[in-house]
Amino acid sequence: MVQLSFSRIVKLRVTPLFLIYFPMVLHNPEVNLSSSENIHDERSGSFDHPFHVSVCDIVYESDEKHLKISLRMFLDDLEEALIAYTGDDDLDILNYENVPEIDKALGHYLSENFSIGTGRKELAYVYLGGEIEVDVMWCYIEIEKLKPFKSISIENTIFFEIFDDQENLVHVRKDGKVRSVRLTKGKSRNTVEWE
Repeated sequence: MVQLSFSRIVKLRVTPLFLIYFPMVLHNPEVNLSSSENIHDERSGSFDHPFHVSVCDIVYESDEKHLKISLRMFLDDLEEALIAYTGDDDLDILNYENVPEIDKALGHYLSENFSIGTGRKELAYVYLGGEIEVDVMWCYIEIEKLKPFKSISIENTIFFEIFDDQENLVHVRKDGKVRSVRLTKGKSRNTVEWE
């Protein structure tokens, strides 16, 4: 169960998308960053990108018992997903801050495509909202009063309905120790463990 709350925004910028994914792009012979295919999209104001990826950073400190989650997604991908999700062809993600219905739809979309759990229990989280930064959207989620855990399961199916090559990178930092997983359409759920 997901509770929607727009009362506060928590900024978590543990790992910038560029620093995580750019080295992979540089070494991928199928990606040509100088290609004319990478053109400016006048409608969204962003540039097409040669890959489909989201990045999720999860931070947990046992003494605080507070799980903080930030999701970073390309604006054009998010807009396409929300148009498909809502059926509203006029949805413009750049109006995010002025149209509360977009944030509400985004919160519902996340609740259907992102889940997290410890043991066999799915955790209820609070969607705090988001913010636009250049050509990406940051979305913030939190879980308060979470007892320490030895493993955590993440399911992230964001954009799988629109892109077959979508990859969702997840980085979990628990008490300073980081575990990372790559979720794809064929494997949208994974569990990370600590000793």
